Amino acid sequence: MTGPGFGQTSLFPPEPAPDPLLCWLWLANTLGAGSSHAGRVLDVFGGAQEAWENRDSDAFRKAVGSPAFARANLPDNTPAHYRAFARRCAARNIRILPYDDPDYPLAFSRIPDMPLVLYCTGDPLWLNEPGAVGMVGSRRPTEYGLQAAADLGSGLAKNGAIIVSGLADGLDSAGHRAAVKENCPTIGVLGVPIDRTYPASNRELRKKIEQKGCVISEYPPESGPVGPNGFLQRNRLIAALSSALVVVEAQEKSGTMSTVNHAERYGKPVFVVPGSIYSPNSAGTNALLREGRAKAVCKPGDLSGVLGLRGAAAPAAVRSAPDPMSETERRVLACIGPKAKGVEELGAASGLPTGLLLENAIIEASGRLPVPTEAQVRESLVRAIAEYNKKGFTTFQDGGLGINGEAEVFLRPYMELAREGRLNARAYLQLLPSEMDKLIPLGVWGIGNDHMKIGGVKYFTDGSIQGFTGALLEDYYTRPGYKGALLWSQEEIDEIIIKYHCLGFQVAVHTNGDAASESVIQAFEKAVERCPRTDLRHMLIHAQLVSDSQLERMKACGIIPSLFARHIEVWGDRHAAIFLGPERTARMDPAGSCVRLGMPFSLHVDTPVLPVTALGSMHAAVNRISDGGVLFGGDQRITPRQALEAYTTYASLCCGGEHDRGRIEPGRFADFVLLDSDIEAVDPSGIRDIKVLKTICGGRVVYEA
Repeated sequence: MTGPGFGQTSLFPPEPAPDPLLCWLWLANTLGAGSSHAGRVLDVFGGAQEAWENRDSDAFRKAVGSPAFARANLPDNTPAHYRAFARRCAARNIRILPYDDPDYPLAFSRIPDMPLVLYCTGDPLWLNEPGAVGMVGSRRPTEYGLQAAADLGSGLAKNGAIIVSGLADGLDSAGHRAAVKENCPTIGVLGVPIDRTYPASNRELRKKIEQKGCVISEYPPESGPVGPNGFLQRNRLIAALSSALVVVEAQEKSGTMSTVNHAERYGKPVFVVPGSIYSPNSAGTNALLREGRAKAVCKPGDLSGVLGLRGAAAPAAVRSAPDPMSETERRVLACIGPKAKGVEELGAASGLPTGLLLENAIIEASGRLPVPTEAQVRESLVRAIAEYNKKGFTTFQDGGLGINGEAEVFLRPYMELAREGRLNARAYLQLLPSEMDKLIPLGVWGIGNDHMKIGGVKYFTDGSIQGFTGALLEDYYTRPGYKGALLWSQEEIDEIIIKYHCLGFQVAVHTNGDAASESVIQAFEKAVERCPRTDLRHMLIHAQLVSDSQLERMKACGIIPSLFARHIEVWGDRHAAIFLGPERTARMDPAGSCVRLGMPFSLHVDTPVLPVTALGSMHAAVNRISDGGVLFGGDQRITPRQALEAYTTYASLCCGGEHDRGRIEPGRFADFVLLDSDIEAVDPSGIRDIKVLKTICGGRVVYEA
């Protein structure tokens, strides 16, 4: 029992958490070298200590597979069993680099079969230096191959490249020797345990490499022979560590070709030295050229652009060891793991200030920035409205006046332009609550003319899902235990919405996450109960994850959702992979559900978050295809006519203009758009390619292509 005044009552203290390094050694040994499960384990648990603590769980079994699961739970396989081994490595100057070590190669963290632990002799700082180029080839090269490796290796090293190879006989050794001869760094990747050198004849070469570069292996010291598979596993590390791969000579069926396959798998460019058509040693390299899988390299300069090299030889003495990372850099790198982390998470984990402002802090800071002059605002408004006209808009909503300072600085230019007849589109303005409160005593809300109207209140309750600041009902896909948070308490949200609803104001509320939408819907339900009316055209702006049941409750309160349809197109792939997962991503921006429920909805693009476009927005709502070509939520697609209604008939409801705009009928404003194609006749995949030929507002041509 514990509590105030009570301490730990167990006779034994709680078991201390094992040393993280020992956990990494345990996990690496449990999975084995080259395991395809390594990335999956990190995706699920985030680190070795978390995996150790969950080693007997079903989730761990699924992540590592049954054989590794059995090894993980053997009584003689625990982190503590590796303590003496770690001490022996330190005594022999063998550096252990677990996945979370700042010196661990970042290039390896981007491959699914990354080694969870590396062993290193020499200086590991070179592992994260730019300009690494893999140089591989036959173990029994021709004189032509040896000369090419020497010339290319020497020139690349002098130009700033770091030669990466396998310390094997033949062309691997030739590349290393070329760098050593120029007193430049080179990295050897072993396919044997780190305390062995294969072939033994390269021991002296290895010593020279360690003086200016480093040697790494995923096979621990004191382990037995690994066989030919060790060299094949080694090849993937050469490919992953290199920014480009150079093959000097290779037969068509050789271990070198496995390195090429890995480079292609990792998206690394491959270069080959063209060889004689009569030489078997060039059959593989020539085939790569013939098949278009590689480009020819004849001189070091051919790689300068790819590697970002100096492009001209420099004295060897200029390539000294990289400066060690600062303590701040090491702290940040130590916090970077396999899962995506925002700046705020890295700041919390490292204890360092981020300088990042989120949500309310941004609004607060924006209010302290220099306020633009009214002349600057006028000029900006004229330019912005011209851009809207170009995209076919005749009415727009400016939501949230007051975010960038005093609302009056923006209101006065709007009113002046309206009086002068220079507002070429009809403006519907919404103010932050703090700014609207200044106007209430004057009784000026809802007033205006045909081109400008002061509408209701704009209120924010959460941030953005892709910024990890949207408030969700369920955890973020890659952040177990984290759901984001509301910007205000439920009581504060209730107070604002009830206040303005009962005053007869329209309230437009920013909600992205379904938790934010739920909180706001509850507040509107309380407001309608206190002051019964459903004709104020309240809005939920974005409402990305609202469920059908939430939509039904919104409909009962007279709330109109305004959906940011291009979320699927622009961020859909990232939402599925990072923020929401595929299932919730398919539910985003549920226009199809609105249609089935018979409720009005509008579409928008949240400019300046994305460039202004109506046709692009309609295209996204009709097709729901991501930039990666994935269809998310086929049941939420709508027809072109329904998308058109969302930008016209239904949109007019959002600004109280259902009686004077939104349809082409006698007695309504003469606001029209002429397109080069019929939106209902073109293939849906081509909607965004339709061009605006002419925009007419109030009978005046305000844009003509």
